[in-house]
Amino acid sequence: MTFLSNLGEQLAPPQSEEEVIPFCNALLQGLLDWQERMEDSLGSETNTEPVKKENLMLRYADGTDWNPGSGPGFYYWNGSLWVALGGLGDDIEVSGVTILDAAPILVFRDSNGAGAASTGFIEWRDSGGGRAGYFGNASSGDDDLSWANEQGGHIKIITTGAGELQVFAPLNVNTHKILNVVDPTANQEAATKKYVDDALVAGEGSAKAWVNFNGTGTIAIRDSFNVTSITDLGGVGFYQVTWDTDFANANYSAVVSAMLEGVALQVCGLNTFAVGSIRLSISAHGGGAQEGDIISIQTFGDQ
Repeated sequence: MTFLSNLGEQLAPPQSEEEVIPFCNALLQGLLDWQERMEDSLGSETNTEPVKKENLMLRYADGTDWNPGSGPGFYYWNGSLWVALGGLGDDIEVSGVTILDAAPILVFRDSNGAGAASTGFIEWRDSGGGRAGYFGNASSGDDDLSWANEQGGHIKIITTGAGELQVFAPLNVNTHKILNVVDPTANQEAATKKYVDDALVAGEGSAKAWVNFNGTGTIAIRDSFNVTSITDLGGVGFYQVTWDTDFANANYSAVVSAMLEGVALQVCGLNTFAVGSIRLSISAHGGGAQEGDIISIQTFGDQ
């Protein structure tokens, strides 16, 4: 037969008359200590707060009177408060836990065991108990994995050093924008609209300014780029186009074309190049100044 003291140590049976009394005292103390522990646990069953003993673990029945947590479950006294280990409907508080096993830490299974979609998610709450967000599947009608912040905050993924966020599937932003993209430095990097627009304007082979206008009667611009205005210089078929952004010098190139309904061919002339404007004239093929109803000019050069 094995005997244990109140400290859980095995007691050796007495070997002499002198050892009988100390042995009985140790055994009695163990029995008294065990009775006290049973009374402590019994107190939790009757909904009265048990004696607080550090590392004492007990089962809390229903919470009618004594209410250390959110409901029934297992609790232990950590020296200052009752901490829930979990139970029916309880929140579980876990801290300072290191898991080294390669097996899954947390597994959500479908509801019928046959692979059908069901809900299963991790939820975090604000100080008032309201749901702030969740990670998992919160809808039983699909197999989607969602990461939601439901109170207006951001979802951040942070890496250090050369760490990357790698995506191994098509990225669908569902009509939303991708913001704050830095300018690309490699061929396969994404670029912003402004970067592309600036590159087109800055390119040597791209027109730096152009306009399509009606030069008959009251001048009317149909469409243009980098053009401030067009002025009728008073003579027939004589115009000035003023640039919105000046050229770096007057050595830029310009191409002009013009037509007038009923006139087979018109002759276009470029008269004066300036950094902020250019003058052009239109004449009929047979000679003499002539207005045009569709006049176009494109310019190329440094700005």
